[in-house]
Amino acid sequence: MKTLDNKRFLLGTNEVQYSELIKTCLNNVPQGGFTPQEMKERMKILDVLETANGTIELEDADAKKMKDCVKQMKWGLLDKNLIEFIDSVEKL
Repeated sequence: MKTLDNKRFLLGTNEVQYSELIKTCLNNVPQGGFTPQEMKERMKILDVLETANGTIELEDADAKKMKDCVKQMKWGLLDKNLIEFIDSVEKL
């Protein structure tokens, strides 16, 4: 089991939570699109994020999938808080 604090911070002028950024990464279409298996794996994580409050708790395999999605994400802005988010996910 892996646990990540669901921190809240300013990204540009918007206040966001880690869970919202993870959702964005999970919904980012991989090259070639989503396979049915990929959809199932990502939906399982999205379901956990719907109920996440102060912490996000994921099984090891789900945490690895989330890390892969965050790692593959291309961001449209430079922000120190975003780097902190990415580093926090990488440490899981």
